[in-house]
Amino acid sequence: MDDSLLSNTRRYHDMTPAIASRMLNCAKAAEASGADGILVTCTSVHQATKLIRPLLSIPILNIEEPVEEQAVATGKRIGVLATLPTSPAAISRVILEKAQDQDKAVELATLRREGSILQGHPDMKRCPGIDISTGSLGQGLSAAVGMVLCGKGDEKYYRAFCLVGDGESNEGQIWEALETAFKYRLDNLVILLDQNGLQNDGACRDVMPGGDLSAKFRAFGCEV
Repeated sequence: MDDSLLSNTRRYHDMTPAIASRMLNCAKAAEASGADGILVTCTSVHQATKLIRPLLSIPILNIEEPVEEQAVATGKRIGVLATLPTSPAAISRVILEKAQDQDKAVELATLRREGSILQGHPDMKRCPGIDISTGSLGQGLSAAVGMVLCGKGDEKYYRAFCLVGDGESNEGQIWEALETAFKYRLDNLVILLDQNGLQNDGACRDVMPGGDLSAKFRAFGCEV
């Protein structure tokens, strides 16, 4: 057992060549001691298992592989629940590999899991089409206003698209951003309002009813 394998994987958010090298040393030691096979019980280091497999003369198997094969064989939409932040990405890679082996299309549901493109707050490094990483409190609209305002100053009249939630519209920052957009006539700013009646802590009607949001946006100069 080498507990540094997991701690280093968590530290670097993924498998590294050094981690794979230590995995190979451990596997070679097991092989030399007469083991008939090796079972790896840590999902997060699956990529290392895959890399060192051709270098061994005995089988090496990650414990989750049969489970993922069964998941792909059973259905199309697969949810991933994990206890470590490094697990979802590792599991998702294996699921996609198994799906390719079985010539199946699958959809991964990894909502609110760190490392997923649906981890919670938008992450521009993980989610295609996202130009800025933001948190809650209406920050996205303020950033979009800044992008458009900067573009107009540089005589670049591109459009900026911003997705805003109805629960998020409880925040004053949304309306401050709209005041700025109206003042500077930012007509190339497109706001998409997701009015699904939900926010982080429950239904909007229970947490803080937003009223007629269409009327509010019109009052701040938006074309609805």
